[in-house]
Amino acid sequence: MQVETAELRQTLETMLSRIETGEDILEQLERIDALYQDLTPTAPKMLLHYLERKSYTKALELLKTL
Repeated sequence: MQVETAELRQTLETMLSRIETGEDILEQLERIDALYQDLTPTAPKMLLHYLERKSYTKALELLKTL
């Protein structure tokens, strides 16, 4: 799970940065969805909740505390 959460954190950071610059984020959204599927059995419930609701900023903040 640690590898997936690190990758998720990096993907979220990249996506939010790209949003600020107006770049396309489709690749990041697809990767987040794939990581969500990988993390579902073992991830903290709040993280899954944020990802389900597309609350990516909150998900990133939670990942920073793990």
